Amino acid sequence: MHAIYNDQTGAFLGSFTCSPINLEANLKSLPEGQGAIEYFETPDSELYYCDLANSVLMRPMIEAEIDKLELQADGEDSILITGLPIPCTITVDEEVFELTDPSDPDFEFSTDAKGSYIIKVECFPYVTKVWEVEAI
Repeated sequence: MHAIYNDQTGAFLGSFTCSPINLEANLKSLPEGQGAIEYFETPDSELYYCDLANSVLMRPMIEAEIDKLELQADGEDSILITGLPIPCTITVDEEVFELTDPSDPDFEFSTDAKGSYIIKVECFPYVTKVWEVEAI
C-alpha cells in the first residue's frame, strides 16, 4: 500500500494499492504536488503527516491557552487565546481571521450577541484545536 501526500505540507490525501509492475506508472500519474510513500496502511490524516524525509510523524498539538470559556455579551468583555502558532487561521463560527504577525501570537474575542461560539485554530501540521465559548 502507498499513502499519497501533499508534497508541500505533508498532509495525507489518500492511498492506493497496485502490483509492483504497475507501481512506477501509478507514481508518475500522481497530480503535480503529490507524492507517495510505501506504508502498511493509510495514515490517519487527523493525527499524522509526512515530513520532507518521507517519514510518517505524529502531528504536534497546539499548545495555545484560552483564559476563559464564558464572557459577558456586552462587546467589552473578551476572551484571550495566547501562545498561538504563527501563521495560523482562526475561525469563530463562520468568520475567518488570519494571524501572520509572529510578534503578536494572541487572539482576542468579544461579542455583544448572546450564544455559543466555536473557535477553531488551524495551523498545519498541528492538530486543529477547538474551543466552545459561551457569551451570556
